[in-house]
Amino acid sequence: MYRRLLAAAVCLALLAVAPALAASKPKGFTPKKLAGSWSGTWSNQTFNTSGTLFLQEKPVRKGKAFEFIVDLGGNALGCPDPAPEGTPVITKGKGNNHWNKKGFKLHLNSPAYGAFTVTYSQKTHKLSGGGGNPSCAPGVTWQLGGKLTKASFTGSISIKLANGQTASSTLTANRQ
Repeated sequence: MYRRLLAAAVCLALLAVAPALAASKPKGFTPKKLAGSWSGTWSNQTFNTSGTLFLQEKPVRKGKAFEFIVDLGGNALGCPDPAPEGTPVITKGKGNNHWNKKGFKLHLNSPAYGAFTVTYSQKTHKLSGGGGNPSCAPGVTWQLGGKLTKASFTGSISIKLANGQTASSTLTANRQ
């Protein structure tokens, strides 16, 4: 009798918990996780230059995809102040310009920043990538390492100039 009562109690407990588990938020990355805007500054320690930083993640297609708008103010990568740029729409899937529960991978050919790839890991919030050959500075390459969370973005960029000289910049921004 005791075993039957214990089994019935366990079944009732599982039935009570099941709706709560079913209603829990999905784990992993979704476009809604980073929807919003971050505003801050960047600073190049090598050349003592700086500027503003604006980053916006915009959900599209009813939240099933997203795109970024990026605006670095000032002479980024040694080029004149670039206009704000939008990325391709990043849709669910695998590979370049897709997202999945692990994060996303962005690939872009940008006039201001050159051809580049950036990867985001939801688990670690790590944003990493690199690129080069912007139209105004052929031969310049860069590597990004940083962290993007709901609250802030911090990063560093290592830059290699066409003449072999290196430079470094830091980026910081807070969510608006």
